[in-house]
Amino acid sequence: MNKEIIKLIIDQNKEFINNHEEKIKKSGENFSRVEYFGRMLLLNFFKQFGFFNKAGERIKIGEIRKKITILPKFYKLLDVLLIALKNEGFIKITNDVVETLDKIEKKQVIDNINDLREFKNNLIKEYQDMKPHFDLLEVAIDNYKSIFNGEKTADEVLFPLFSIDLVKNIFTNNILSDYFNEIVSLLILTYIKENQTDSDEKVKILEIGSGTGGTTFFVAKKLAQSSADAELFFTDISNVFVKKGKKLFSNDHSFMQFKQFDIEGSIEQYGFCENYFDVIFASNVIHSVKNIDDSLKNIHGLLKKNGILILNEVTKFQDFVNLTFGLMDKWWQFEDKEKRIENSPLLTIKSWMISLNDNNFKNIELVTSTHQDKKDSFSQSVIVCQK
Repeated sequence: MNKEIIKLIIDQNKEFINNHEEKIKKSGENFSRVEYFGRMLLLNFFKQFGFFNKAGERIKIGEIRKKITILPKFYKLLDVLLIALKNEGFIKITNDVVETLDKIEKKQVIDNINDLREFKNNLIKEYQDMKPHFDLLEVAIDNYKSIFNGEKTADEVLFPLFSIDLVKNIFTNNILSDYFNEIVSLLILTYIKENQTDSDEKVKILEIGSGTGGTTFFVAKKLAQSSADAELFFTDISNVFVKKGKKLFSNDHSFMQFKQFDIEGSIEQYGFCENYFDVIFASNVIHSVKNIDDSLKNIHGLLKKNGILILNEVTKFQDFVNLTFGLMDKWWQFEDKEKRIENSPLLTIKSWMISLNDNNFKNIELVTSTHQDKKDSFSQSVIVCQK
């Protein structure tokens, strides 16, 4: 294959990126309201236990753990929650002592706390596209006490009765997610068109961590509308998601396969073999593994020579993901702390680039990204590379 294929498929989609760039940047800036709302809900949670009501209060973190009845496995998350309040200017943390600051008594903060319902409704009116984010924050934080003391699990709260309704619109049906999902699908289709041969062999495409099917929808739609002879594998570590994906997509997409798959496991045990896939893509999932290098090695092995990997990942620290998905044990299981953004399993663009290069990927390119330098903005990136 032409070694310029990566540059070619990016160049062919530059017009789409350029046409949407300003709108996406504006939407990314609006994400700061999601972050602020989350911090207000978080402050209200602590207030319910008698904490952080006036400036000058001093309390040890150990006392907070004890009064809220937090299981040890959530100690790390508690530290991160306190850092969120610190970043908003509500508190300062010195060693293991938290002290409240003057901002805690500002009229706007008190008014927002006293009527969180109105505060949320006003935000939704102005930022309708972010409603799923506001809703997820509210449900998650409303259940903190029960999750922290073990009465409920994070799965029971975020996926009640195995439903994906609460989280699915975080990953699709909003301006930001749909933009990045569309880019992933465009890259895949362009790659297939540019790599067409006379061979009867199907183009094999693997999605790792298909989850709620947000990115899958865009890719499957593009493939269905094209003449591409392709086979798309919908996979997830959770068989619940695999079953839901099959129910959602199988009737109208005969080219799709559905399979439980863990990229951290042995690829042979799942019926795959090395040098099998032409394209592998993953949206907001590879960061969740214990060891980035081990998983990238497995991905590299699964790809055919010159096959491409497309990563769609959040690449800057976000309170939103910690306040919600941070409740799940898997969020904090990573073992390669040096590769991750501080207090998060996420990686920066630079760290992704280094990790991909270290694991023998070539022609590594950043396709698009949003607001890596603006406070509390939405920062997502698409990276593409080759085996």
